[in-house]
Amino acid sequence: MKNKDKNEKKHTMKIKKKNNDMVKFGDVKGEINGRWINECYSDNEEILLKECYLDNEYEEEELFNKETKYEEDIFENLVSKSSNKKREKESKFLINFNKRKRVVVTYIANKIINENKFICINEEIYLYLENLGYYKRLSDQEIRVFVYKFISLENCKHFNSSDIESIIYFIKISDKIQKNMNDIKRHRNLVNTKSGVYDIRSKKILPHDHKYMFFSVVNAEYNIQNYNDNFYNSRFYKFLNEITLGDEELKQRLKEITGYCLCNANQMRQFYILIGDGGNGKSIFLNLLMTLVGEENTSNIQLNQLSDQKYIAELANKMVNIGSELSDIKLGDTSAIKSLVNDTDKVICRPLYKQPFSFVNYCKLIFATNNLPELNNKNYKNNTAFFNRAIIIPFNNIIPVEKQDKNLNNQLRREIDLVLVWALEGLEKVRKNKWNLSECEISTRYSLEYRDSQSYIERFLKERIRIDIENKNYMFKSDLKDELERFCIEEGIDSNISDGMKYLHNLIIKKYGIKYKKIRIGDKTRQGYIGICL
Repeated sequence: MKNKDKNEKKHTMKIKKKNNDMVKFGDVKGEINGRWINECYSDNEEILLKECYLDNEYEEEELFNKETKYEEDIFENLVSKSSNKKREKESKFLINFNKRKRVVVTYIANKIINENKFICINEEIYLYLENLGYYKRLSDQEIRVFVYKFISLENCKHFNSSDIESIIYFIKISDKIQKNMNDIKRHRNLVNTKSGVYDIRSKKILPHDHKYMFFSVVNAEYNIQNYNDNFYNSRFYKFLNEITLGDEELKQRLKEITGYCLCNANQMRQFYILIGDGGNGKSIFLNLLMTLVGEENTSNIQLNQLSDQKYIAELANKMVNIGSELSDIKLGDTSAIKSLVNDTDKVICRPLYKQPFSFVNYCKLIFATNNLPELNNKNYKNNTAFFNRAIIIPFNNIIPVEKQDKNLNNQLRREIDLVLVWALEGLEKVRKNKWNLSECEISTRYSLEYRDSQSYIERFLKERIRIDIENKNYMFKSDLKDELERFCIEEGIDSNISDGMKYLHNLIIKKYGIKYKKIRIGDKTRQGYIGICL
């Protein structure tokens, strides 16, 4: 390129395309039909350029991590040639192409990442909120608005919708922000509140910090002085006495369950069913719990949907799942419950239109119903796991319509800070009990009665076997097995008889104290049970 007089010198670059056609670049004279620009020469000064504007913006992916440095060098060079400050501001984001300005999407995406705390998990973008101390999941619309606001208003006229989508795409694929959900450390002794991070071991508030990797914040402030001064005169305290009929054990159980919902632990291996007819406070209690943890941290998957992998994805990074309307359903496969209430088992989910992924569930499962659901699953093993994990909470105080406080929800919301401290006391109690609930006679009784009503083995014992440990009646094991097999055939129960007998054998020995021993009849000896008969 020949030198020109300085006064006449014009910032013009020649571009060599892949097809070896030569065009001018700078004021963009001529059309650039090809999309790849390989080399750029400007006044004896060689600058490498690999900028790309493709019909399909998603093909720019390979440039994102490799070419950002080259882009910045080019634009800094162009800016230094300009005396116009406004153009100087725009140039680092823009390039002339086909007689119009185009944004450099990779440069903007990288700048957004560097100036904010983003992480990406399973194709979802999370932004750390400094004032609340947690990573908030951004919806597609929220991330679009965020990108749009980031660019100065004077440059927005050069944007189109595909530019914004391209920037979002490059943010999502950046290796700087990728995280695996299962590699994130969960702090089971810390609770993130609006006031800061509460440590249940030291009972102190710590400053918010992104290192804790919280994905939620409790929607209340920790104020122990306010609690000590006002709790026992509060509307919430009166409400607790109403829904429990003053049962101290039941109040303590609700307190511990509420506190357990606030932490990143799933060691108790339980889920909870609130039962009772309408007008007993179940819905108000659950609405208050949702207010405490925050609506965005709550999912609403029904119990019968937990075996469907497309629904399970809704539980990821949520604090509480609140389901209702169990009365009219029959539960089929209940085996998924075992993994969902265990902090060591991973569950696989397949969300619609997204890639499958696995995660360890920390979301607590709570359901409300007027009547306990009937189990349609005849496999006693799965049912046993289900009943061992089901904690029934009865709400037996039916409040007449004329005595119901229509403004109760609003009154309780105003006392949400009191509810937080009350719940944290329950969490501290659970931790001291090695992650076990305190005893509650009425809750335990309801749970056992529910199990007995749904177990075909329990029903077989009640309907076919007479138990009297003081009696010397006996029954051979082989005869008991034959009777169980007849019962299953008559009732249409499809079950493995050998497995059923193992469960029946353990049940009558441990629960009813029946002796199992060798019984000699005549010159033959057979194994049998002393104290039962048909």
